[in-house]
Parts: sequence; structure tokens; C-alpha cells
Amino acid sequence: MGERQKAVGYYEQALAIDRAVYGDGHPSVARELNNLGAVYFALGKKQKAKKYFQSAHAIFSQFFGPEHFNTIAVALWLAACDE
Repeated sequence: MGERQKAVGYYEQALAIDRAVYGDGHPSVARELNNLGAVYFALGKKQKAKKYFQSAHAIFSQFFGPEHFNTIAVALWLAACDE
């Protein structure tokens, strides 16, 4: 558990850097949002994870389209949050 908590901090730092460098709608931002969602999912915080996955999915969908593997992967995470 301690390592996952550390991961949250590192991913939040990476997210802040990517937002500052690329802006909010960049795939690098979506990647960090997805990573944060995955960590919160692993911590059992599915509702919090879902918010990050929704944001990542919106960016990937807009940037790459619905058939891209990143978009599909995040959609699977979203479905897992509702299980």
C-alpha cells in the first residue's frame, strides 16, 4: 500500500508537469490521468478512479478517436469501475 501511495504523488507531479508543458488536452496528460486512475483502482477507490479514467478517455477519444488502443484500454478500465 505504501508504494501505491508514493505512486499517486509521483503521477500527480507528472500530471502537473505535463499540463504545464502541453496543456490539458494532450495525450501525455491523458496518460497520467489513466495512471492515476489505475492506482486508485488498485487501492479500491473505484469512484475516484472512474473520474480520472473519464477525463483520460475524453482526451484520448478527441485526440486519437474511438478505435485507438489507448481509448479502448481506458474504456475497459471505465467498465471495470462499474463492476
